Amino acid sequence: MKTIKNPTFQRIAVLSSMILAVALTRLLMIPIPNFAPIGAMALFGAAYFRRQWLGLLIPLAALLLTDFLLELMTGYGFYSGMYFVYGSFVLIWAIGLKLRHSLGVKSLALAALSSSVLFFLITNFGAWLGSPYYPQDFSGLMAAYAAGLAFFQGNAIGSPLLNTLAGNLFFSAVLFGSFEWVSRSFPRLREAA
Repeated sequence: MKTIKNPTFQRIAVLSSMILAVALTRLLMIPIPNFAPIGAMALFGAAYFRRQWLGLLIPLAALLLTDFLLELMTGYGFYSGMYFVYGSFVLIWAIGLKLRHSLGVKSLALAALSSSVLFFLITNFGAWLGSPYYPQDFSGLMAAYAAGLAFFQGNAIGSPLLNTLAGNLFFSAVLFGSFEWVSRSFPRLREAA
């Protein structure tokens, strides 16, 4: 069997595998609304892929794949507001680009917090826009945000933590921490272009 000695390919393969692994956790249908790896995948891809286009493309592909699988399994993988989810994903990826040069616990926590708020604001704006349930004015928008707080809050586990933030922090810790651990065991991953 021929072994692959190209450290760049090895790095891309490891990063891609990690993103796919956490993306597949979406299929577990965790009974906590919005506790998902979406923001963490975008931050991680932006921070670690040397080629920025891969850092966006691979996490987006993993997100699309899991949406497709959720559609097959439940009929809820594709929905009208998914454009806002994908749009916020791209903006979260842009936040992750800032991590490339200042990666640390504090900067990662701040990126997870800001991406959680961004995701909440954009996706709930999408829920309001054109909705027959909310007046299409400022008060309707505020009502949509208020209704969205029920999904943004950790009521499923009785915790005051915000699920989106908790998911971003948890999956960011898994992704960033795992890659740091793996790259210490295999330094070629860190050195790869």
